[in-house]
Amino acid sequence: MIVPTAEEFLKKYLGDTYKGNAPIEHYMIEFAKLHLKAQEEAILNKAKTIEICYGNTGSEYCDIIVDKKSIINAYPIENIN
Repeated sequence: MIVPTAEEFLKKYLGDTYKGNAPIEHYMIEFAKLHLKAQEEAILNKAKTIEICYGNTGSEYCDIIVDKKSIINAYPIENIN
């Protein structure tokens, strides 16, 4: 996924009304940074591990991995508003 710059985003959604002379890009970037920081904290607090075992009973090999769903669901997109 290619994420546009703040300026590209504004030009796309505001079109000709966006003149690029306001510091709105700065505030958009700061807003995004706040959400990224909140997302990082949510992932650290909500990520869960799962154990996956292979082989026969008695000679199993187990790995402990991070559950991807717990990371994906840690910070719902609805938190950004």
